[in-house]
Amino acid sequence: MLAQLPAPALAEVPVTPFKAEYEVLRNGRSLGSSRIELSDLGDGTWRWRADTTGDRGMASLVGLRIDQDMRFRWHEGLPRPLDSRFTQRATFGNREVSVRYDWQALRYRLRDRKGEHEHALAEGASDRYGSGVALVAHLVAGREDFELDVAYPDGLRRWRFRVAGEEAVETPSGTVRARRVERVRDADDDDRSTVSWHDPQRGFLMVRMVQIEDGDSTETRLRSLTLP
Repeated sequence: MLAQLPAPALAEVPVTPFKAEYEVLRNGRSLGSSRIELSDLGDGTWRWRADTTGDRGMASLVGLRIDQDMRFRWHEGLPRPLDSRFTQRATFGNREVSVRYDWQALRYRLRDRKGEHEHALAEGASDRYGSGVALVAHLVAGREDFELDVAYPDGLRRWRFRVAGEEAVETPSGTVRARRVERVRDADDDDRSTVSWHDPQRGFLMVRMVQIEDGDSTETRLRSLTLP
């Protein structure tokens, strides 16, 4: 009977602009800071930006800086990306990825250090680096098990997420009951995990995230928040 119920409707514009700053830790030690900004450009176009600066330890020594930028429009309650750019700068090497989305032709072009890759695009697909906006949109709609088709150099890959209850998370404004969201990975990818916590009282803003890969843990914790 539950399978016959319609999925929760997505609000046309499910989030509001904000600026947030986070502390980034690597294996429990402070690595640097990250700033995320979501802004309404006023012409129907929105912009999501994130920059991470390594100002402690080895990250500071190599001058690590990561910049991510995505422009998008809301479409049926989900962010429809227009273009995005990822740039990583460090003394040991730089990396850059850019993507352009053509929703009329349902194609996207991704350029990285190996060249340009063109693939089919599916309705509802997400940008890899701005996928957090789509995740929050699904949480606002009340969905607890959902998937995102994400653009990669070799085509769209499906990411699956599930809500695994609520947990207490310490934030600068006090303890909040945050929604725990886990990325569900395949069996051959079980050495990696991504878990994030979102505050339902502040539009499901991410207040904490923990990523584990090859035994190393990277944690992101909310430090400050500015609302319009």
